[in-house]
Amino acid sequence: MKNSVRRNVYYLTLTLLGLIGVTIIIYTTNWGIGLFGRDSFNYISAARNLVEGKGYVFALDNITVAPITHYPPLLSIILAVFEFVGVDALVAARYLNMLLFGLSTVLTGILIFRTTKSEGFAILGALLFPSVVVFIELHSWALSEPLFLFLTLLGFLLFDKFNKKNKLATLIGLSIVLGLCFLTRYVGIANIVSIMLVILIIGVGSMNKRLFDSIIIAVISITPVFIWTYRNYVLTQTINNRDIGFHPPLLKNYISAFHTFITWYLPEKSVIGFEKFYFYLVQVLRVGISIAVFANGDRKQGRALKISQSMTHRKAVKIG
Repeated sequence: MKNSVRRNVYYLTLTLLGLIGVTIIIYTTNWGIGLFGRDSFNYISAARNLVEGKGYVFALDNITVAPITHYPPLLSIILAVFEFVGVDALVAARYLNMLLFGLSTVLTGILIFRTTKSEGFAILGALLFPSVVVFIELHSWALSEPLFLFLTLLGFLLFDKFNKKNKLATLIGLSIVLGLCFLTRYVGIANIVSIMLVILIIGVGSMNKRLFDSIIIAVISITPVFIWTYRNYVLTQTINNRDIGFHPPLLKNYISAFHTFITWYLPEKSVIGFEKFYFYLVQVLRVGISIAVFANGDRKQGRALKISQSMTHRKAVKIG
């Protein structure tokens, strides 16, 4: 009975936090959804052009249009559905982001609970999500990030369910969500590859079963983007208006990433200007700890070897 009450309080609290998230975006978009330069323009204009029968295009002038290949189509397709039923794409983007912010808040709590089995940690995580300024800003603009973030969290939830239940229907649902994520932002390929690797390396079942599951994910999730890429190549002779290249991270990239990480724990004012100092200090500590751990391991191994040799010598003396 006590567990039942606690679980009901947990679900009620998650729902309340989701509604708080919706309320936050209502407030931050009181004057309408924000427009972020060319990105927002392309998403909104493409939705309107789809409804008008022009295709996934943007206007070059009052007469000429050009196909959009740089931006994946899912967000514009969803906004076009709203346009089709009479809701302006700008208004629809605002309502969509309100809903996505609330749902992502709830999904965060659910995922943390399924990982930790703690209602307290789950509620804390769900509380932190709508408190992050970056997330609030993202959901206040007509961009694809809110949809991508929601689909990513939903994909992780379905993967967790598949990992525990190992049902084909869940695997297919997971693959569809990963495909939609890829159609929202091209970086969604990272979700597909990472989940496939986890299944292959530590998944449930035999190697053949894990390989079969990975192939299903690859075929279902990548096929829509393959078709989309083929369309773009036929129209523009480019691969989604992107160039394939290798860009290894430089030292400044590592320091920038470290700056972001350390500001999770320290006030940003105490970090600005000292990023390199903190970065190199942590590297020195890492090397020192690694040397200490290896040295301690060698000492223990040497001690164990001496004990083993001593016991072997004693046995040899007794036998002799």
